[in-house]
Amino acid sequence: HPAAYLLWCVVQDFLFFSLVLRGVERLTAGSVPGHKHVAVFATAALFGLSHFPLTGFMGVTALIGVCWGYLFLRARLLW
Repeated sequence: HPAAYLLWCVVQDFLFFSLVLRGVERLTAGSVPGHKHVAVFATAALFGLSHFPLTGFMGVTALIGVCWGYLFLRARLLW
């Protein structure tokens, strides 16, 4: 059902880019050079892996995750 899929997309975005990205950013701040980049790429990789076993889709969503990650860091909003 399209509405359920759209709701799941919103939930995934919240989980990964609000909670996971912020958490990884906090964990790496002060101890890892370029911690914001590490946080974005680690979160994007996890976002891609969440689409296992659709390997092609995993790569695409990881790349999209990098874009979403940097947009989130810049705006601090999920909108």
